Amino acid sequence: MSERGMSNQIGHRVKTSNLRGIDYVNHNPIPEKFLNIHHIDPRSVKNKAISLCDYVLSNILHMVILTETRFGSNVDKTCISELVPIGYTMKHVPCKGK
Repeated sequence: MSERGMSNQIGHRVKTSNLRGIDYVNHNPIPEKFLNIHHIDPRSVKNKAISLCDYVLSNILHMVILTETRFGSNVDKTCISELVPIGYTMKHVPCKGK
């Protein structure tokens, strides 16, 4: 790798001197070289929260991206507490204009 950088998959130049490592502690039996990320589109999580939580824990997922969750009512606080396993955090980014 040169001092000037390297090309990413799209072909853009990446200045490697601007990059820094991220410390990672593995608490899971999956080999350290793998980051287990899943994208799930449940449409509505209100009747699937416990099942999705179980899925995350059973598959030892490091990161889960949920789309089309349809949060917005008072019931959602209970739903979110059932959805997010202990040790995980949730970042909710609603669509603008909806």
